[in-house]
Amino acid sequence: MQVPHLVGPVMDPVAPTTETKEPITVTPTEIIYHRRLHVLDHAERTGNITQTCRVFGISRKTFYQWKRLAERYGPEALVPKPRRRPSCPTPPPPMCERPGFHDRSGYWVTGSRAGVL
Repeated sequence: MQVPHLVGPVMDPVAPTTETKEPITVTPTEIIYHRRLHVLDHAERTGNITQTCRVFGISRKTFYQWKRLAERYGPEALVPKPRRRPSCPTPPPPMCERPGFHDRSGYWVTGSRAGVL
């Protein structure tokens, strides 16, 4: 597998240097992507997957998932997918806004407890 060479000032996410000539912006997504590439490159250089997994602290299952993604779709597939924001729970229905449907702690009550307060 060929690891693409990056052009321009790029900070190594594994061993960052403190000497920079110009400001560098590195997002968490880029750090994760470069780490995954570094893991696959290390395994290819050493030829020992067990040692690579121990050095980087990942499971063999994760390694093989990354390797399969990179072989099938290219190294760009190792970029983590964006996650959607968690949805808020649905508010109680309007009929439960009446005072009789809340218990003393402020939670609304359903089922057999709805009439007993």
